[in-house]
Amino acid sequence: MSKYNLDIFANFLIDNDERFQRMKDSFFSFNKADINSWVINVRGKLSKKTISFFKRNIHKNLFIFSFDSNNWFNDTRKILNFLNAKYIFVWVEDHICLRSKKDFNDIIREITKYKIDYLQYTFFFKGLNQLSLENIKYKKKNNIIYLYYNKEIHKKRLKWFYDKKIPNIPYIISQPSIMKIELFKKIINHNSLTLFKKNVPFRFEKNSRDLKWLPYKFGIVKSEFFASIDDDNHFEKSCLISRGMYQDRLSISEKNEISRNRISSSNRYNLLGQIYYSKYLIKVKKFIKLFI
Repeated sequence: MSKYNLDIFANFLIDNDERFQRMKDSFFSFNKADINSWVINVRGKLSKKTISFFKRNIHKNLFIFSFDSNNWFNDTRKILNFLNAKYIFVWVEDHICLRSKKDFNDIIREITKYKIDYLQYTFFFKGLNQLSLENIKYKKKNNIIYLYYNKEIHKKRLKWFYDKKIPNIPYIISQPSIMKIELFKKIINHNSLTLFKKNVPFRFEKNSRDLKWLPYKFGIVKSEFFASIDDDNHFEKSCLISRGMYQDRLSISEKNEISRNRISSSNRYNLLGQIYYSKYLIKVKKFIKLFI
């Protein structure tokens, strides 16, 4: 039986020194919290160095792997049985916890007490998620707000974003999230048509059109919990480097390369996502069998 209610899950690529350093900084920002176990798969050129780091710094309940079949979902399925807490923290290595150990634990306790199904822990954007519920009833606790989130509420919330001309249209499921283990396993084991590369976790995320994942009990943190190191995500001065809260170690050429890759990936992701979740493709999905 789990000692605590939270397992940390990660299946990430560590392929250069900067990513390795950011992963370490992220780890040390929350590793003292009440965590049941760490279930981690590491890919990339620095996988051995990364595994050694975890073995030095996590002295119990560490389950670490280096599966790299070029299929993110298949590799993740291989380690699913090692997750047994009530909630899964899907760790993205370039986000930093901004709260204390006590705050972290208090948030997890509230998520558990009120049986929240899903909560995104980062990209706070000055409370944007809560603001988008201004005409929707929700319950407020010390650290989180929550509500029963269905298709009707989702439609109202999307209208708020469109009316305000805010580009960050909320996803049904985002990767950096805390969710019930049942929901996490359902996502991992769900086979569906995909247009994304098999070696990336893009299909884990469910965009605003993927309504079959609703309804659920939806939680939102009242104060900023985690923040991205370098991704403003359309909101100027929102990431830690932009705010002067994290050292910018990259050269101009390195940043330009990351920017080009991010724009390319984002455009491809948005285009493929729109095609994949379009009403026309939904109608023909049942005739198409393409599995990861």
